[in-house]
Amino acid sequence: MSQTLFEIGNQRRVDMQRVHDLLEELEGDVTNPEVAAAIDEMLTGTDEAMAMKVDGYCAIIREQEALAKTAKEEAARVTAIAKSREALASKLKERLKYFFEEHGITKLETPRAKLSIANNGGSRSLVYAEGFDPLTLPKSFLRCIPERWEPDAAEIRTELEAGGAFEGVELAPRGTRLTIK
Repeated sequence: MSQTLFEIGNQRRVDMQRVHDLLEELEGDVTNPEVAAAIDEMLTGTDEAMAMKVDGYCAIIREQEALAKTAKEEAARVTAIAKSREALASKLKERLKYFFEEHGITKLETPRAKLSIANNGGSRSLVYAEGFDPLTLPKSFLRCIPERWEPDAAEIRTELEAGGAFEGVELAPRGTRLTIK
């Protein structure tokens, strides 16, 4: 007995909803035997019914693609907001650090936070005097890289930190940061 077009369309909606619900429940796992069986069952039938069912299946695919595109766009929008807020927080923090430094404040405790100016860690930068040619340093403070010589910053820094001196080279002052706890 053949089905009417209305019956086929109604059954297609029921089958599509069942597949959709299963995919949601199983977090999109199309390899799950229950999902695979539901898809196979939905797609079987007469040639006419199968074509309509495949069409419905394609609708599910397109819906998921559209939802994925929308989610990506929303993620990009939220990421942009996060970056903007991080940048603003950083600028506000730098401005507060400037205020502390201008007023000689190194520590402050408020009801919401403990603030302090702290020295940055890590290696200090080297500062070369204007017009100084670092290649005039002793060879033990230079290193050869393919086809040219350059100053060996690590060796120079170690020597300066140990109390050594080079004319035209010094360690940059250690930077500071504002910490908020």
